[in-house]
Amino acid sequence: GHGCRITDDKGKEYIEAMAGLWCTSLGWANDELIEAAAKQMRELSYYHGFTGRRVPIVEQLAAALIERAPDRMAGGRVFFGQSGSDANDTQLRLLWTYNHSRGVSQKRKVISRKRGYHGVTVAAGSLTGLPYVHKGMGLPLEFTAA
Repeated sequence: GHGCRITDDKGKEYIEAMAGLWCTSLGWANDELIEAAAKQMRELSYYHGFTGRRVPIVEQLAAALIERAPDRMAGGRVFFGQSGSDANDTQLRLLWTYNHSRGVSQKRKVISRKRGYHGVTVAAGSLTGLPYVHKGMGLPLEFTAA
């Protein structure tokens, strides 16, 4: 493929417009993205930020995101995760930590939507309102209300 177009094995061309779940739609054969990824892979392909380790490229990205954020988020922080499921699990932990610090640790209930997709980890899967995610898994857990 090239740009937003992809060709199947029979030569039929499609506009690729699917993004989400496990991917982002960045197009095909985008030289700028290929070069940026190759440059970063040569410098540092991956390194965790666990235990507060400092990674310069990650700090630069966080600073750029904060700079572009609305004024009400000035001086904020950025948390990088690995997936949407991970992000939703982290939001639950932040919410529960916040409520605990306020002395209302019993406030744990989260409302989610039927047929809404929020991920497949135990916590995010509990928020997901799709029966196939819950079936045979003992989900949703008690903190969700649909």
